[in-house]
Amino acid sequence: MVGRTISHYRILRKLGSGGMGVVYEAEDINLKRRVAAKFLPEDLYKDEKALERFEREARAASLLNHPNICAIHEIEEDEGKPFLIMELLEGEDLRQKIRGEPMNMDEILDVGVQIADALDAAHAEGIIHRDIKPANIFLTRRGTARLLDFGLAKMTGQELTSTLSAAAAGGNGGNGVAVQEHLTTADVIPGTAVYMSPEQARGEELDSRSDIFSFGTVLYEMSTGRKPFLGKNVLFTLDAILTAKPISPSKWNPRLPPDFESVVGKALEKKRDNRYQSARALRDDLKRLKRESEATLSDVGGKPVSLPRSRTFGRWSRQQTYMALAGAAIFGLVLFAGLLVMSRRNHPAAATAATVAPHNSIAVLALENLDGDKGADALRVSLTDSIAAALTRSGSLDVRPAPLAARSAGASDAARAGRELGVHTILTGHYLRQGSEVQVTLQAVDVANNRLLWQSSVTAAPGNPLDEKIAAAIRQELLPILEKAAARQP
Repeated sequence: MVGRTISHYRILRKLGSGGMGVVYEAEDINLKRRVAAKFLPEDLYKDEKALERFEREARAASLLNHPNICAIHEIEEDEGKPFLIMELLEGEDLRQKIRGEPMNMDEILDVGVQIADALDAAHAEGIIHRDIKPANIFLTRRGTARLLDFGLAKMTGQELTSTLSAAAAGGNGGNGVAVQEHLTTADVIPGTAVYMSPEQARGEELDSRSDIFSFGTVLYEMSTGRKPFLGKNVLFTLDAILTAKPISPSKWNPRLPPDFESVVGKALEKKRDNRYQSARALRDDLKRLKRESEATLSDVGGKPVSLPRSRTFGRWSRQQTYMALAGAAIFGLVLFAGLLVMSRRNHPAAATAATVAPHNSIAVLALENLDGDKGADALRVSLTDSIAAALTRSGSLDVRPAPLAARSAGASDAARAGRELGVHTILTGHYLRQGSEVQVTLQAVDVANNRLLWQSSVTAAPGNPLDEKIAAAIRQELLPILEKAAARQP
């Protein structure tokens, strides 16, 4: 394409490409100005849905004349293939600007006011964007924010014939590699999964408040460097949007003004009736925060008006909640063991009976699944067998099989299960999925006195990586403890 003249545009250089378009810098020969020319990839020119989305972008944007919306000058054809002529923007998109780090508060408010104003203008024309995300917000070198890509826009009250969309989820707290899936079948949900509103995730009829929720997720990411809702795949992400409370932004960025958190929280209300009812109302609150920030810097201005504290946010994510529960369980186990030791001091006969088992005898109980995901239950058997195999390879231990009833015992019943199995040590624990990896926590309990001998956690991908880490922890940490205990046996 570079060097060609198409219509009255000379193609100068390629600017970028994506799944739905290739963009070039071009020169308008008639008007002597630089523009951006957007073409569909060659393989999509025969795709009616792709063409509909392409032309919809031109139709929607042509209705809008706003300083914070990228202007589309015209739609042209080259050998029957349409292409768009847009204003040429120089700078970077918001996704490139964030890069997993929180932005400066003044920048956040400045961009926030501009994009909220752009949304207000679009909604006033009956246009719902439906794909608000950092990649569709451009920051020019002059500091102006522009809203891009109306390819998924919907005209209020009109049915759109195309449902082509791109759904994306990933990252690692905003820092990882994004995974994108191109959905080209009928009846898929339009938009990008991680920025969808709850009603969009449910496939319901949308109004302008859906864009407000999506922009709330962008404000959250601008202020924290993290996405408020993110699962290990699209389905888990949509479930988080529908059911989970995001972590309070101030936990990730303590410098955030409390009123800004209230604004973001109101934008992210799951029930749209509780959300900002218009982009204008959101813009006005962001404007007020901007004025107050500037007044604070100049030490002038009136007393700020505080917004109601948001109830949208939680203190912990689901994963952190599981970890807290696991920590409480371990604490409870240690406390329980301590109470039993004190009890056995008053009942020496019971303690004597429990010391009959050889010091090198050990049994493994099935690990507890803290994930809450039934699909992760299959790991219980494989992890238990892997641990037993690692113990057996030591050659110095008498590893005894646990019957099904004992294998399902919880950690608090470890000592009782050990007495029933006639072993000196019980190995138990739990596991929790963390994205594509699994965290396994193991505890070895001395059956004779209910004492916690050893505890260790390893995290790795399921399969050989995790098995090898577990084997190494047992070999390097647990076995020396058990050997030392056996050496003290009379």
